[in-house]
Amino acid sequence: MTVWRWDKKEPLLRFPLREQLSVFRTSASSLCAGGDKKGHLTLWHMQSGELLADVESAHYMEVSDLDLNEEMIITGGKDCKVKVWLVADLVKNDTSRPLHFCEFGDHTAEVT
Repeated sequence: MTVWRWDKKEPLLRFPLREQLSVFRTSASSLCAGGDKKGHLTLWHMQSGELLADVESAHYMEVSDLDLNEEMIITGGKDCKVKVWLVADLVKNDTSRPLHFCEFGDHTAEVT
């Protein structure tokens, strides 16, 4: 993904993407996150374009919605689950425990 300014001919930032995003959001200050059709969740630093976290199997189906702030990301998927992710845990990439903080899986239809 490329970020452009109206008055410049060169791109301002480039964000690496592995798949086409199905949802993309930015926080009030410095984070942006996206989810794709394969269930990946990706987190970037907005000013630098630096990849902060890439969760390959955040959902086992498409990430259909998400919201975020500086502390957490909430994702909803076509797998009928809502997951809450702590940004600090994602950035640390501590694989000794599940990366999501909690999960709500009692939905009977996809989360939109």
